[in-house]
This record gives sequence, structure tokens and C-alpha cells, in this order.
Amino acid sequence: MSQAQPAPTKPKGGKCVVILKEPVTKESCSDIKKVRQRVMCTTLQLVKEENKPFGVAIKDAWRKTKEACRIQ
Repeated sequence: MSQAQPAPTKPKGGKCVVILKEPVTKESCSDIKKVRQRVMCTTLQLVKEENKPFGVAIKDAWRKTKEACRIQ
């Protein structure tokens, strides 16, 4: 019997602390995996700290991340 691969999971809280502390750089903005990690961690932060609905939080997270990358 072969076991199925587990589905990818969202970033965990501890990992998000590290991701959000990392500076936004040209290199991190050109790595889609890092961009998506930052967006999801920012989303979770907005949901927890500002009690935003998930849909609103993810839109805000994308906006913040795009703006941060634009400055680079």
C-alpha cells in the first residue's frame, strides 16, 4: 500500500513570525513562493489582530505586499 502525499498546508504561526520579520527585497519580491507566504502570513495577522474577515484581509495583504515590492 502506498500512502498519499499530504496536501500543502498554510504557514504556521511560528513560521509567519520569521517570514514577516524578514525585510522585503527585490529578490524576495521576484520569488512567487516567498510573495505568497508573505501574503498568507499577513492575511492571518490581519484576521487575528484586526478581526478582519478573511476575504478582506487577503485583499489587504496583497495590496500591502504589492506596495512593499513596488518600493524595492
